[in-house]
Amino acid sequence: MPRLIDANALLDAYDAAHKGPPGGARELIANAPTANGWISVKDRMPEQCDDYLINTKTFVTVGWYNGDNEWIATDGSCYGDGYVTHWQEMPEPPKEE
Repeated sequence: MPRLIDANALLDAYDAAHKGPPGGARELIANAPTANGWISVKDRMPEQCDDYLINTKTFVTVGWYNGDNEWIATDGSCYGDGYVTHWQEMPEPPKEE
């Protein structure tokens, strides 16, 4: 059974115990997927401009990330810093039967 952890607390503990250049285990921890797939915008933003599932303060939708901390939803609405709280990669589409 997977367990949820506080990745930020783990990174703080790792940094306190290991002084040295970034990378290795620290990078793995920082980039580890969350248990439910959602990534907080406070933790990191997408590395490339693309479509993502986004969670706003009021709803979940598909949005395009422009690489400049700005999201454009499928309805054309533009959301700046602070309105989108989490994001995740688009899921694979269902397979035809």
